[in-house]
Amino acid sequence: MHTFSTEPGFIMSDAMHTEFMMVEDAATWCSRTPACRGFTLSLKHLQDNRVHYVLFHNTSAVTLSGEWISHLKEATTAFAYSFQPGYLGAYTTSAGTDDAAVPQPLHGQEASLFDARRFCDAEPRCAGFSFPRREPGSPSSSTQWAVFASAETSMLVVDSGHVSYLKRRPIRPPHGSRLYTLAPGFLGGSGRPMHFRQMSNAAARRWCSRRLDCSGFTVQTDEIDEDALDNPDQRPMTTFWSSFTFTFASGWTSYIRSDVAVLGGYMQQPAYLSFDGSSFLEEAVMSVDEARWWCDRRPECKAFSMMV
Repeated sequence: MHTFSTEPGFIMSDAMHTEFMMVEDAATWCSRTPACRGFTLSLKHLQDNRVHYVLFHNTSAVTLSGEWISHLKEATTAFAYSFQPGYLGAYTTSAGTDDAAVPQPLHGQEASLFDARRFCDAEPRCAGFSFPRREPGSPSSSTQWAVFASAETSMLVVDSGHVSYLKRRPIRPPHGSRLYTLAPGFLGGSGRPMHFRQMSNAAARRWCSRRLDCSGFTVQTDEIDEDALDNPDQRPMTTFWSSFTFTFASGWTSYIRSDVAVLGGYMQQPAYLSFDGSSFLEEAVMSVDEARWWCDRRPECKAFSMMV
């Protein structure tokens, strides 16, 4: 059974299914349907004071309204992912197998890298996801068709035209340590790095892990054997970033911190946060998921506002 967050308003997309049912039954239906990202209840159409008209959706963008209530699937645990070239396909035992007998992907949708991770984090049956290989310079917030795999469809097929992220263990790092997700590209965008120097991968992890504002580090790998990055004798030029703006590119490898064990729950409000200069933490252009990720990683962050 999934955890659901509640927001005032309706999900702005065509419903994948509609039915009169109780809230508990709606949550059960959505939990059992991987494509379902949430459901909306009409506050006007109510039978027997408890049976609602429910619209189920495969998206989760909510538009504010006082006549509807939406319940969205929430990820309560973040997972580590390993990056692999290729796509996730179905296991088959013999050639010529009837297509109907081949396990189908768990789900498919347009998604950014952050959206895909949030979907897979929230779906226990998700074993990973695949994207077509992005063009160099493509930002992580841009969307592409993502295919999500279950355990039955998570065989990695090596292919130069796709990239996959395999779901690993829940992120529960020991005290004082941090976990990192490997990604092909560079951090920072057009900003300035917080630090750079030649050092081993282990030393870079220690340096970044000791600093709350370090989002990760980037190594130029076009002249380095990537398999040797963990070799303590290998000391490439390493650039550390507080910005988590990530750009897909060849010739670079980034280690992005992913040390959020429990993701925060958020409630949407039609207003902005009033603050004085001392309570303002950061201002940046980012998606909602990126903002949540940023806020989750910082205990001092209590909320964020966005202009819509």
